[in-house]
Amino acid sequence: MLPSAPFDPTQSIFGNLSVIQLKIGEQLVVFEAAQLDDDPEQEVKHLPRPNRKGRLYNARSVETKASEKWTFGLDEVKRLLEIFGGKLRGRITCQATLWIPDPDDADGKCALKSEDNFDCVVSRDGKVTFGNSEFSKATIKIESLKSDDVTWTADAIVIDPPVITVQPMAGLNPNEGSFVFMSVTATGADTYQWRKDGVNISGATNANYSIQAVEAVDAGSYTCAVTNAAGTVISTAFVLNVAA
Repeated sequence: MLPSAPFDPTQSIFGNLSVIQLKIGEQLVVFEAAQLDDDPEQEVKHLPRPNRKGRLYNARSVETKASEKWTFGLDEVKRLLEIFGGKLRGRITCQATLWIPDPDDADGKCALKSEDNFDCVVSRDGKVTFGNSEFSKATIKIESLKSDDVTWTADAIVIDPPVITVQPMAGLNPNEGSFVFMSVTATGADTYQWRKDGVNISGATNANYSIQAVEAVDAGSYTCAVTNAAGTVISTAFVLNVAA
């Protein structure tokens, strides 16, 4: 499943590709790309220095720039059209969020996630390649405009929604005064909330729910909402019919 805008970090990150989300005005552009090695950017300056006779000459000085920047290889050249407004090259100021995968984890674990929407400049770096085995390839550069370093979150694990592995039984027809028990079994669950006819039951926040002495008023359809950071899943219904 390819990433969509806005990027949902509960989606898996495939093929050890980074995910880049660019906020260009009100538009969100999200795509996958391979991060490339990048040497620190250097700037050559010619500084006037006096020689032994007091005459000035231009001494060359090489200085490494301190700004943070990242280069990505892009297999889909058409993404350039989204980034640069219908053009294959350009230089724009926008905001970026980056997800960098862990190459040793096959389950979609992010080794690093940048802070959300840091100011940056995006440009195409080098040429666009068409044809042969290198068909449709380009390189883009993202350079932070922050006065300080971009903040990163380490080991941001991609979370899947909970999965209910054992559903409640389909229903029960007890006599009044009987004990009634219902339960779900789920993986990846943080919280549980039982509902009767779609309305939350106060205090019913465990995987199990019971009624000590059932009454006619307890008849109805019971479900359990199982939740974690990735979302909520609803169990199948336990239908309770109470015999007089």
